[in-house]
Amino acid sequence: MKAVFASCVLNAEKCIGAAQYYIKSIAACFDEVRFLFVDGGSTDGTRDALLSAFGCGNTVILDSHAAEQRIARKGSGLRLTAGYKAERLAVARQMYLDAVRRAVVSEEYRFLVVFDLDEVLFYPVCRRSIERAVRLLLDGGCWGVFANSAPLYYDVWALRAKGWSEDDCWERVWRESGGNWNEGLARKYVGMRQRALPVTSDPFVVESAFGGIGIYRSDIACLGSYEVTERQGWVECEHVAFHRSVRAALEERGAKTSLVKDGLRILPSWMVRAPSDHLRFSWAARAEKGKKVVRLTIEGARRVEMQAPADHPLPIYMKKHPLYDRRLPMLARVVESNAGSGVIIDVGGNIGDTVALMRASGVTLPIITMEPEPEFFSYLMDNVGSSPDLMGPVVPVFGFGGGDKCAGRLRKQGGTASVEGKEAEGATIAPAYDLGELLCSLEEGPVVLLKTDVDGLDQCVLDASRDLLRKDQPVIWAEADVREQAAIGRWKELWIWLADNGYEKAAIFDNYGFLMASGAMGELGPAFEVMIDYCFRRKAGEGWAGQTPVHYIDVALFPRGVGYKSFEDFMDRLPEAVKGYRDCD
Repeated sequence: MKAVFASCVLNAEKCIGAAQYYIKSIAACFDEVRFLFVDGGSTDGTRDALLSAFGCGNTVILDSHAAEQRIARKGSGLRLTAGYKAERLAVARQMYLDAVRRAVVSEEYRFLVVFDLDEVLFYPVCRRSIERAVRLLLDGGCWGVFANSAPLYYDVWALRAKGWSEDDCWERVWRESGGNWNEGLARKYVGMRQRALPVTSDPFVVESAFGGIGIYRSDIACLGSYEVTERQGWVECEHVAFHRSVRAALEERGAKTSLVKDGLRILPSWMVRAPSDHLRFSWAARAEKGKKVVRLTIEGARRVEMQAPADHPLPIYMKKHPLYDRRLPMLARVVESNAGSGVIIDVGGNIGDTVALMRASGVTLPIITMEPEPEFFSYLMDNVGSSPDLMGPVVPVFGFGGGDKCAGRLRKQGGTASVEGKEAEGATIAPAYDLGELLCSLEEGPVVLLKTDVDGLDQCVLDASRDLLRKDQPVIWAEADVREQAAIGRWKELWIWLADNGYEKAAIFDNYGFLMASGAMGELGPAFEVMIDYCFRRKAGEGWAGQTPVHYIDVALFPRGVGYKSFEDFMDRLPEAVKGYRDCD
């Protein structure tokens, strides 16, 4: 299969280094590719950077600035002013479409990948989602597939979808404001349309979309034109004009009604990043001020530099407590060495620190990391997207793990966020995912390690994932942070269920990372109950003078088989697990 990759660029040098990983990952799904860029007059090192990133042999760069002037002299009707970005983009996009049309005829390039070379692509690629997009095009019922974006679908100007965004959002703002700026209208017609499209959703039929990247069938895309329409002083989005022209050409040629009406779709599991400036009118908008660099280091491994909110306490915790957040990366390395393949699920990904620590310790398995708090998720995307060579195969998912029972209104405080109740009616929260359904949608699995750290709802996540635990038998790392008396009984019941369904060994750590107990689950059950009861009573105000406070405990749970071998290997790496202290029989 051959594909042409086309993009319009302008002073994109600073983005090419990170974005090239996304594009090259998609290009690897095809047998042969050609890169075609239309430059609008860059004054930085864009051209040299493009040739260096994508290769001189199969990269063509066209100059759109001169073409715009020629078209203007011919009286095309396009008013080439700085205020009409869509008009200028229409000219540039038509240039690469004309070039693609010639390539399709002469060399049979079957697919056209159109993309924006900017921060939209600062995101890890799920290759299986790209393969699924291609399958949708190959089955004959679809001629264009577009990516979803996280944390919200942002590109509502290019979107035309029934029941979602049926008209031009910015034209509504412009006309109702009388041509003046009105932020309230921008929130109403733009921000309120930007919503989270769950990755487990079926492909969503649209009349038009873009969202930073899309794949077309070249033979059908070449029927269209990017000639935009002006209506009483307003210029429409060039993507809307293009898709309308393709549908008209298909109807003229007598194409199937389904191909005309249902031929464009958003594939929710194919993700890119929503640029922060595009979300400034939505509920997820966050100020970019106050960021700082958090340096996470592991002895003998690579140093990871991460961005974090200014009030994030992670650097303080790690400096004050040498074992804080160090046990899980060690466990993940052991699990990978014994399992060999599979996927890791990280429920409660925060800013991506768990992923970074696992990668820095040498873990290479694919990781699905989930975070429902918009600001933390924004940092998570920054951190995994800006270092794709280090982070490797990572799928960030904006949402709650464990389904609806584990979701709700979030209360953010410092470096964490906890569910404090169900969201008020009509307000927007992150999607809630059943982990098994999520894996199915992403075509990933089996799970070999499940980590959950969601401030008091970890038992809920595990309880809601019983089918997955029974089927895949992953090693579990969970925070047991008990915040109500009834939760002690629920943890006890879950512990018994796990012991009855293949889980044999356990290791219990305090919140500072020190091993407190390890051995057979049947024998450790009473000790575990005492420990979580102690943590709960501390929170309730029952203190013990002179004792080091333990705020919560972490538990590692191991199934029989490969999991048992991981338990032994893990214990052998812990200095506290001296001979005679633990039960390995």
